[in-house]
Amino acid sequence: LATAIRKVETSTLGEESENDFIGLFSDMDLSSTRLGNNVKERTALISKVMVNLDDLPFVHSDMEIDMLG
Repeated sequence: LATAIRKVETSTLGEESENDFIGLFSDMDLSSTRLGNNVKERTALISKVMVNLDDLPFVHSDMEIDMLG
């Protein structure tokens, strides 16, 4: 999971959005038991969240707030 998150952050290297993704997940505690009792549960939950981000209607020109907080 940590590798996948690093890949998301580095996928924009050299792109216009690079600065938006650097450190994007730096305060995410992937070992928190709030995400699940073990690595398998935490990975499943975070994976679902990341997959479902694709369903959000990200229309940059319409954004007035940070949708992800």
